Amino acid sequence: MSGDMDFSAWVGRSETEHGVASAYAADYFTATLDRDDPPFADGNPLSPAWH
Repeated sequence: MSGDMDFSAWVGRSETEHGVASAYAADYFTATLDRDDPPFADGNPLSPAWH
């Protein structure tokens, strides 16, 4: 498993991915957490580390 893999090539590097979360998914996740955030609209940005 990971003990057999050499991750030294990743030291000091990072990878960033961007995507789109639908308002539907964001609203339902907000409800799951029992938060009172205003409803999202498609295209609204999510705050950093919002999950």
